[in-house]
Amino acid sequence: MAQVLPLRPHTFRVDNCIIDDYAAEMGAIGVAIYVVLQRYANRTTGHCFPTVETIAQVLGLGHTCVKKYLGRLVRLGFIARAARYTAAGDPTSNLYTLYDPTQRDAIHRRQRRRVAAVARGGSPGDPPPVSRSHLATHPRSSGVPKQDPVEQLLTSVAENKTPATPCTHPAHEHRSPVDGLTLCLDCFRCWPAPLTGLPPGGDFEDSVVPVSAPVCRA
Repeated sequence: MAQVLPLRPHTFRVDNCIIDDYAAEMGAIGVAIYVVLQRYANRTTGHCFPTVETIAQVLGLGHTCVKKYLGRLVRLGFIARAARYTAAGDPTSNLYTLYDPTQRDAIHRRQRRRVAAVARGGSPGDPPPVSRSHLATHPRSSGVPKQDPVEQLLTSVAENKTPATPCTHPAHEHRSPVDGLTLCLDCFRCWPAPLTGLPPGGDFEDSVVPVSAPVCRA
């Protein structure tokens, strides 16, 4: 029977409703850009600040295309964006806030707010009023990554971590990479345990079966 794997490090999730309910409205490129924003977003605050250049390079798109679909995501109510500036007052990458896409009523309220803004003579791409109390100036410095940190916290990982339940599956392979830690190579689970009866960590390389190089015949 296939096993559903838990969320592992260096991975993230996107809500099903993005594909099931909103993909056609967002467009294929809009979905791709939304996924990139989710990749960089802090799992707790929903904030991220990748540059347009970063998004364009990741997806192989032009800057104009990225800006167009970012504006669409703003108009649809999935994200908000706010300008960020350096200490010298120069503009830097925008701050994007990703809203919970499962809250349909909130999404519709944001859409109606934008329609009302257009009726008052505003632009449909204008973001709704947002609090700027969380913004801070960022001095310009060479070599600073465009999105720092590149990996954010995962909501599926509790702050107060507890030891995982030991794997007792008889067909799974268990190893001991470090003293006092047991690792299951099949279910990606590790737990503190004595090393009795387990091969040492150095056996990882010994267990690899060498593959002979193919022989090229004329």
